[in-house]
Amino acid sequence: MSGYFAIVDKDQDCAYGLWFPAVESCFSAADDECSILPNAMEALSAQLDGFEAAPSTDITEVKRIAKKELAAATYIISVHYDRCDLDR
Repeated sequence: MSGYFAIVDKDQDCAYGLWFPAVESCFSAADDECSILPNAMEALSAQLDGFEAAPSTDITEVKRIAKKELAAATYIISVHYDRCDLDR
């Protein structure tokens, strides 16, 4: 079982966007807040399925990486990823 931090932002009149500092090229979007987490989990599954999972990034490192974005009302979520869940 693993968890990955995602940076979530939203510009006015746009969908929510998110990216994972620990998983290169893994992005997602959602039209509403209720869809952020399911869409993030789907993006992680698509990116990591069949590959060795990347190590997750410490929250302190995520805050350092996203310092500029966090200052602009962006927030961090933790997204659960468990390869075993995909096999069910």
